[in-house]
Amino acid sequence: MVGVDISKQQQMSDWGAEKLTDAQLDYAASDVLYLHALRDKLEQRLAREGRTDLAQACFRFLPTRAQLDLEGWPETDIFARASQGPHRNGGPARVEQERANRALA
Repeated sequence: MVGVDISKQQQMSDWGAEKLTDAQLDYAASDVLYLHALRDKLEQRLAREGRTDLAQACFRFLPTRAQLDLEGWPETDIFARASQGPHRNGGPARVEQERANRALA
């Protein structure tokens, strides 16, 4: 995305060791060199697609999501789309219509 290829060779090395190797230190330093440029590119893409506000709302929600995890929220991904359910074919309005139809039957 920013035209740089960074080696990921050290990615799976032992980062919990008491002392990091020179290769790990070099990797960590090079891994962050391009973060500002990457952020700029991503912000440009969000703006181009009209999704900046949506992204900001997601970012603001992250601390709440982390708190839910810390408090034992079920492992279920609350953002996953269910293959069936109220949001599948028409959303909540469709559910209400179905309820009304059943009540009249």
